[in-house]
Amino acid sequence: MTDLILTIIHGYDYPFLEPFFESLKLTGFNGKIVIFVSETVSRTTRAAIKRQGALLVDYNTRHPYMTDYATAFQAIVPGASISNYRFILFREFLLTHQAEYQRVAMTDVRDVIFQRNPFTGLNENEIHVFLEDPVQTFRYSELNYQWSVAANGQSVTDTFINEVVSCAGFTIGGMQPVLAYLNHMKRKLEYREVLPWAFDQGVHNGYVYALRPPEMRTFKNDEAVVATLGAYQPYQLNAQGAVVNSRGDLYAVVHQYDRSGKLFALVKRKYVGSRFLQKIKRVFYLIMP
Repeated sequence: MTDLILTIIHGYDYPFLEPFFESLKLTGFNGKIVIFVSETVSRTTRAAIKRQGALLVDYNTRHPYMTDYATAFQAIVPGASISNYRFILFREFLLTHQAEYQRVAMTDVRDVIFQRNPFTGLNENEIHVFLEDPVQTFRYSELNYQWSVAANGQSVTDTFINEVVSCAGFTIGGMQPVLAYLNHMKRKLEYREVLPWAFDQGVHNGYVYALRPPEMRTFKNDEAVVATLGAYQPYQLNAQGAVVNSRGDLYAVVHQYDRSGKLFALVKRKYVGSRFLQKIKRVFYLIMP
């Protein structure tokens, strides 16, 4: 069995994705990459992704998204945001292929880069979740509070109002803990009248703070695993231009690097090329079918 990185792409051309793939390649990761791609992804972008060794799984942005998975979406309202229905797609894929993979990372793609192999040292009996900056508590993040109230109810949310928000954009663990997590996500997404963008963030935090499964391990943002930069300013760089924590330790994953203009530009230069080359690539993938 091998390790798996699982993600979803809708509406992006390859230059938006290149930092993800190029940075992962430099870590020496030798597992599998599986990407759900919608009908909006061009043939040229698909070809570039395949050259990176990824397996593409086609889905449609109209409910029930995939004919083979239609039964799983019976209780999911049509019009659900991609941020929500992606977890159902992930679950159905893993249920079919669980014997092939040992550990799984479910990740955003457009705003993620890798600085070392995220699976190194990971216990296959655990699932790892990651907190944002300590200032980002439910008491002081109105959006996250409302998302959690919508998903979990106010009385439940108030029991962890002083806790730090966990980000649903990157979760990693052994196959069975990940499937248990996805079963929770599916149950909480079903039979809702609406599933707007970021509702999954509320469901995810209900898993972290209300369910609190024993196989879950929580990492603070300053631990050198995943840096979630949305509320984390200023970040720190070492002499090589890599993102490090307060002790100078290298993060395995940098998420939301695009929230800082300086870091965004640095990442693009490193993994895409000069500003001129970036523009050429953007035009090429924009006009190619």
